[in-house]
Amino acid sequence: IVLDTAHFRGNYPQAISVEAVSLPGSPSPEDLLAPDVKWTVLVPRTAVGGHAANGFAVDAEQRFTHLRINQHPDGGIARLRVYGEVAPDPAWLDALGTFDLAALENGGQVEDASDRFYSPATNTIQPGRSRKMDDGWETRRRRDKGNDWIRYRLAAQSEIRAVEIDTAYLKG
Repeated sequence: IVLDTAHFRGNYPQAISVEAVSLPGSPSPEDLLAPDVKWTVLVPRTAVGGHAANGFAVDAEQRFTHLRINQHPDGGIARLRVYGEVAPDPAWLDALGTFDLAALENGGQVEDASDRFYSPATNTIQPGRSRKMDDGWETRRRRDKGNDWIRYRLAAQSEIRAVEIDTAYLKG
């Protein structure tokens, strides 16, 4: 987690703490504030600096749906960055039925690719159809043995029923 206080040189919190919870569905603010909700401390009360990117390592091996940032006592926060791996809600996946397991918008990721010469391999799992050639993944021409490849991480462990490869706008 990175809590950035850029440009807050005097009006930044003296300390912060970060808590997380995992709740099913789409809980209301009242649901999140209910006294029986058990929040997990990810970052205990810790001093932060002004006009700085304050980084915190988190060692939690569970899925969370909501974060709560506490300022002690108050102040300005420019940006919050939370890094991790997408772990979709299994109930949500079941409700969707068949859907695009590789799509970025559904939690799919590109883990690696053999070539990034003209464009990133993540272009292949962007939302919607490609609008022009450089919207896709184009590799440099090769005259040696071997083939180019992309390794994807799917949104969840799944039974694959179909694969669609769209080569629109790619010639040759």
